[in-house]
Amino acid sequence: MNVNRQIVIMSVVILGLGILLITRPILQTDQNTLEVFFGVFGVIYAIVAGFIIVVLLENYRAIKGHIWAEVNALQDLRDYLIYVDNQPHVVGAIKGTIKTYVESIITQEWPAMVNCRKINMDTPTTIYAIMQSINRIDVTNPSDAVALSKLIDTLGEITTHRTNRLYASGEKLPFLLMLFIVILSILVVFAFTLLPIEDMTIRILLNGINMFAVVFSYIVIQDLSHPFQGAWCINNEPYQDLLATM
Repeated sequence: MNVNRQIVIMSVVILGLGILLITRPILQTDQNTLEVFFGVFGVIYAIVAGFIIVVLLENYRAIKGHIWAEVNALQDLRDYLIYVDNQPHVVGAIKGTIKTYVESIITQEWPAMVNCRKINMDTPTTIYAIMQSINRIDVTNPSDAVALSKLIDTLGEITTHRTNRLYASGEKLPFLLMLFIVILSILVVFAFTLLPIEDMTIRILLNGINMFAVVFSYIVIQDLSHPFQGAWCINNEPYQDLLATM
């Protein structure tokens, strides 16, 4: 039995025992005590849920930022070729290797990112091919020298953005933290059903609003935990658009 399964079973048992222990006496507890309990418990849940959403949102934005930074660097790499004079065959070869690299992102790396498969973060052969094609540039004038310098610097930026993109896409919410928010969500929904409200209509309304907020918060967390799926899906459209311009 793996550690995660043991933790789940233990948590469910503890949660069940806790519910059995608090269900009977809580209904006879003083109302002021209940108000303090629900207030503190609600604040704890809000802090934990808010913290998780902020962490996931930062990683979501980081992935998008690294993608656009890499696309921009690839566009710069292509555009700097205009400064290479009288070497159309070399320019064509470099553009071809850039196109091959973009195609490899779309067909190989992107499916692996979506399915959470491990990707080798070392420099791929497609980038080495770009390096080799750039190395064939003959420096015959100052313009060629500037272009070669810019191309080498930009290629270094591309490898950095690629590593950051792959690292950020592999970041996931720890299992224990996900289990913690699930247990807290269940406890919040259950605990607030015990509020001593005599009017059944108001009781149903308030508990419905509370359940909606908790469930919606959990859906947001789940959606941000899988940035390549769901409502806030990150797709490979920037690379597709770049490939169309090559």
